[in-house]
Amino acid sequence: MAFLEPAAVPPQSWRAGLVPNSARLVVKGVEVGTAVPWDDKMRLHVWVAGELPAEVFALRESMSTGRQQLAIAAHETFVGMWSIDEISTNVATSVSTAMSTFVCYVPRYEGAAFSPLPFDIDFDVEGSPNPTIVHVGSRTSRGPSVRIAPTLRLFARATLMMIDQVDTVSQSFRADAAVELRLRGLASYPNEAHVTQLLGQYGMRPDMLDFLNVSEFQMGPERWQVFGKSFVPGLQDYILKIRAKAT
Repeated sequence: MAFLEPAAVPPQSWRAGLVPNSARLVVKGVEVGTAVPWDDKMRLHVWVAGELPAEVFALRESMSTGRQQLAIAAHETFVGMWSIDEISTNVATSVSTAMSTFVCYVPRYEGAAFSPLPFDIDFDVEGSPNPTIVHVGSRTSRGPSVRIAPTLRLFARATLMMIDQVDTVSQSFRADAAVELRLRGLASYPNEAHVTQLLGQYGMRPDMLDFLNVSEFQMGPERWQVFGKSFVPGLQDYILKIRAKAT
């Protein structure tokens, strides 16, 4: 079993609580509420008290644009991962307290109003290497909070079923092989739609798994996804699988 993780990212311990009305949808500087159609100028503004520590900016600089995300948990409206557009901090003065602002892109949505995700995300489940999908309202002991979104961690297993042809001239071989990627502790209950939504916020799809350097498929590739009991008590792993016979 191999452990896979994105390129080295500085660890981060920063998180901040959210007070009421500290997250709002804004279009061209005007707060619009949630009962409005999507607009390409729409942004989510999130305010947190205090100046941001250096580790937040170090993490931001270490990641590609597509992965710079703010994670919001236990919020009644804006739970999820939000791609960061801007970060700013107002330094404390004699008449005001320090305040930091995250300005995030709002993904396109259909209809006349913004709809919250149908689940919550817990980033602090003991033993889970990944954010965990939980039922809305199940984190009653904790208020809304924000942090820089953690990377997903995948555990990989490759199985070579058979090699039935080797071509030394073309330096190729034909094999029956299978690969499994396991997202441990990803959910507290099995719901394919909810997992797909969470992976989508990371820019992933369940069908993205593929074989490289293949000249011809003799069988497949077959792809499927299943839930499996996690080694973290009470949680479910989400498993991406692919199998093919190919040259």
